[in-house]
Amino acid sequence: MLDPISHSIIIKANRGKVFNAISNTKHQKEWFLKGSFSELRKGHLIKLTWEGWEDGPMIDTSTCPILEMDEGKKLIFQWWSDTPTQVSFHFSAQSGNCLLRLEEYGYPNSKRSIQRCIANACAWGEALVYLKKYLEE
Repeated sequence: MLDPISHSIIIKANRGKVFNAISNTKHQKEWFLKGSFSELRKGHLIKLTWEGWEDGPMIDTSTCPILEMDEGKKLIFQWWSDTPTQVSFHFSAQSGNCLLRLEEYGYPNSKRSIQRCIANACAWGEALVYLKKYLEE
């Protein structure tokens, strides 16, 4: 297995507001993607749709099962159907702000997975900066 993708960012908002920005469809499309969280609970599905995220008119949709959820504290879902990984968001209070930790793990050591892992490491970092900007402005 490859080392996990790991990012941490402090956002000047409480963890409930940060959790809501990630889990609420209305907020997601303002900073990241078009998404749909039917119900936030284990076993339910998240539908994530990217449009034009990279250069050009790319459209991609993934349906991801929620593996764990503790509102305002953590959200973990499975991503990729061909070689599944897990994406985890952990939210903790820090001096009135939110420390958000994101990890994506489970990439096998293959050429395709290395390329996907590198691309996602960059994309997750960029997405978290967009989230911070969205919530702090």
